[in-house]
Amino acid sequence: MVRKRRRKKNAILNQKTKLVLFGLVILIILRQYFIIIVLMLVFTILGTATLRITRFVPHISIETVSASAILFGYVWGWKIGLIFGFGAGMFGTIYNGFLKLTTMVNAMFMGVCGIFGAIFASLGFSFWWAFLLTYIVRANLGFFVFQLIKPDLLENVIHSYGDALFNVLIVSQIMAAIYRLILPIA
Repeated sequence: MVRKRRRKKNAILNQKTKLVLFGLVILIILRQYFIIIVLMLVFTILGTATLRITRFVPHISIETVSASAILFGYVWGWKIGLIFGFGAGMFGTIYNGFLKLTTMVNAMFMGVCGIFGAIFASLGFSFWWAFLLTYIVRANLGFFVFQLIKPDLLENVIHSYGDALFNVLIVSQIMAAIYRLILPIA
């Protein structure tokens, strides 16, 4: 009786061991995708939180989705940057309950940041320069597009150039540190 229990217990352990080993092999083979998915989840949560803060502080935006999209675009290409930027931007705006034309266009610009991050990476720019140039393009493009949607000069200047300045001065340092951390494993 004791032998049957041990055999059954050993068979269950062997089966679980095989599953764990299989999972580890899959994780090692697909580690890049695992890293991308985990980082997307973390940055989506962070981006949603910063979009919520932005909603309560008028005329100041501290959103981090654009900066994260630049990072994804720079490291893994324009498709990943675009998907993350637009997807996390739309999720954050819908989740925080302020879906309107300007926020949808802003989510589009978040995805465009991922594209420009990849473009500047392919041109050989360092991460910091790619980040800076992407925000310069985004600020100018955003200002003109938002002037067409809602012609409020002061608000558009603050949102276009103020947001870019904040992100370049503060968020770029955080993203550069994250870039240095993920570079060896990406």
